[in-house]
Amino acid sequence: MQYQDGTVSVTNGSSTITGSGTLWLANINAGDLFTKLGDNVMYTVASIPSNTSLTLTAPYGGSASSGSAYGITINFTAGGLPLLSAGDLNTAAINSEQMKGIDNYNLSNLGAAAYADKVGLVSNGAIIESDSNANGSYTKWIDGTMMCVKSVTFSDQVSTPYGSVFISTSSSGGSWASNFNTIQYSNVSASRSGNAPIDFQIGSGVASSTNAPSGWFVSAVSVNTPISLTMEIIGIGRWL
Repeated sequence: MQYQDGTVSVTNGSSTITGSGTLWLANINAGDLFTKLGDNVMYTVASIPSNTSLTLTAPYGGSASSGSAYGITINFTAGGLPLLSAGDLNTAAINSEQMKGIDNYNLSNLGAAAYADKVGLVSNGAIIESDSNANGSYTKWIDGTMMCVKSVTFSDQVSTPYGSVFISTSSSGGSWASNFNTIQYSNVSASRSGNAPIDFQIGSGVASSTNAPSGWFVSAVSVNTPISLTMEIIGIGRWL
């Protein structure tokens, strides 16, 4: 789950994040994870000086911006792994943090044995492979389950008539980070930036073993200015 109220301003090379319309003192804690829409990078919160200021443990490495959408992951497992919820931003980055935490746990508790040896010690719930590439991230479990996570960002105009509403052109979900043998479930959630009056967003298209589903914006009015859409896509199926 993420806290997303208000907007943020960020500066490259600075560890200070400035908020607008934010109530961070009552909702954020040191150790929570900060991400800005479209960055696909998570930063750890070091301290919260005020409701509109927080400090990261490392300098912000992205481009400077103001009035940007953001998310701060505030829910974690008992072991400290970030929990995903519907509507979270940059889910691929959250998934990467989960995998790093699991890998660190394995190395700390099982030593530097070969990965195959660790799988044998962890039993049937073991992760046997986890990685990321230009198409997102993937995780494979020993029981044959695989999950792929990715983000797709595009800009378009919501101006094409479709019955009583208007839609944008469809954006391809692109390739999965790793091909499924069979895919059993896929989901597209979306977030946008800009002030255009978008009523809702929708994902469509059929996911395949190699490609993620597509998505687009829908509005009750024609919008003639570009709007940025970030689709967060998850696929679950079998790798064998």
